[in-house]
Amino acid sequence: VALCVGGFAICRAIGETGSYPWAQEYIPAGVRGKFAASDNTIGTIASLVSVTIAGYVLDRTPGQTGFMALIAVGVVFGLLSVWGSGRLPGGAPLAAADAKQQASLGKLLYLIAASLVTIAWGPLGSFLPLFREQQAGLTTSQAVWLQTGGLLGGLAAGYVWGWAADRYGGKPVILSGLLLIALTPLAWMLMPRFSPWSPYAALAIALVR
Repeated sequence: VALCVGGFAICRAIGETGSYPWAQEYIPAGVRGKFAASDNTIGTIASLVSVTIAGYVLDRTPGQTGFMALIAVGVVFGLLSVWGSGRLPGGAPLAAADAKQQASLGKLLYLIAASLVTIAWGPLGSFLPLFREQQAGLTTSQAVWLQTGGLLGGLAAGYVWGWAADRYGGKPVILSGLLLIALTPLAWMLMPRFSPWSPYAALAIALVR
C-alpha cells in the first residue's frame, strides 16, 4: 500500500508540475479564473455523481469487493483522461533563454509555499476518513458521502472565487482559501461525536471547507 501511494504521489507531482504552465499556453490570462471556475464546476458535478455511486456501492458490497471495483473503474477513467490530455495544444519545451527568464525568487517562494501546504494538508486528507469512523462515529458510507459536502461547497462558490481572482487578483483568493483550510482541523476537533448530529456537523464542515 505504501509503495502504491508513494508511486501515485510521485506521478501526481510530475503531472501537476507540467500541467500548470501548460495550461497558461492555451488559456488567456484574462479569463483563467472563470475558466478554472467552469472547469471546477464540471469536475464537481462529475465528482458528485461518482461519490454518490461509490457510497451506494460500498454500503451494499461486503468486504473489499466494492473498493476494488471502484478502483478499477477509476483506473479506466484515468487512462481516458491521459488520452484526452494528450490532444491538448501546446506543451512544448521552452528555449534556454526563455527558461532563464521564467525563473524568479517570487516563483520559487510560491513553489515552496505550495509544497508546505501540500505536506500539511495531505496527511489530514489521508487520515480524515479514519477519524470520521473511529472518533466521530460515522459509518463507512457516511464518510464517503461526506465528500459531497466539499463538492457542493466548491460548486456553489467556485464561480465566485474564479470571478474574484480575475477581478481582484489571485493573492487574496489564495490567502482566503488558506485561512479556511487552517480553520478546518479546529472545526473537526470541536464537532459533536457519536451523536445523531455528527453526520450533519461533519457535512457542514465539509461544505464550508
